[in-house]
Amino acid sequence: MSLPRGDVPTDVTSLIPYMTEHRTDWIEVFDRLKGQVGENEALGLTEEAEREIVHGEEIVNLRTSLHRRVAESLELTRKAIADLDRLASGQVFDVEYEGSTAEDLGSLLANVRRDLKAVLALMPTDAKGEMK
Repeated sequence: MSLPRGDVPTDVTSLIPYMTEHRTDWIEVFDRLKGQVGENEALGLTEEAEREIVHGEEIVNLRTSLHRRVAESLELTRKAIADLDRLASGQVFDVEYEGSTAEDLGSLLANVRRDLKAVLALMPTDAKGEMK
């Protein structure tokens, strides 16, 4: 893919989205920028923009990882509640999980589940790492 005709942005704030959009053409971006502002300034601008792009990608990756892990924890907690219910049920009935033991564990797991749902609701980003 080739860059569109015209000048490349010469300020970092505008250069970041431009370089993000034309990720496969960074050498051509640098070459055009070098012709506009000189080699040293072009190098400084592209390096700063690249650092910001990489930093932004790291943030998005961590956001998605956090969301995924909390969602997985919620699903695992749901499964743990189901396992506990089966252990305490008449179908399986494990004497170690009867009465108040099962009730206490069930209550604790239900609290964990509610807390994890609250965490997901309070997160300012979605599963893709973007602002809600």
